[in-house]
Amino acid sequence: VNWKFDIYVMMVLVIMILPFYMFYLFASSYFRRSRIRAGLTIAVLFGTWLYLFYKTGHLFPIVSKREHGLLSIEHGVSRVGVVGVTSMAILSGFGAVNGPYTNLAYFLRKIDEHEV
Repeated sequence: VNWKFDIYVMMVLVIMILPFYMFYLFASSYFRRSRIRAGLTIAVLFGTWLYLFYKTGHLFPIVSKREHGLLSIEHGVSRVGVVGVTSMAILSGFGAVNGPYTNLAYFLRKIDEHEV
């Protein structure tokens, strides 16, 4: 029973609170003087996030809708897993390319004719 509560709390944090707070920080720093524009920006970005997060389940049909409801643990965990694995793959690919590119100058040295 406790683990279900923990999963629901973590899902609410990952899906609702953290993205909302990130959008709030972005909008409040970008629109410092206009609270109305900041609020509209937050609403648009958060609505877009929720729509794209919902549509992730259509692109990757992991769990059938007939067996579980829309707000079930299975749907939330599967969508968070897809977003997490995708973001980690993008970051890993970027690091695999950018790491050697930025550090290559440390390992280059001049090669003499007799070394070849």
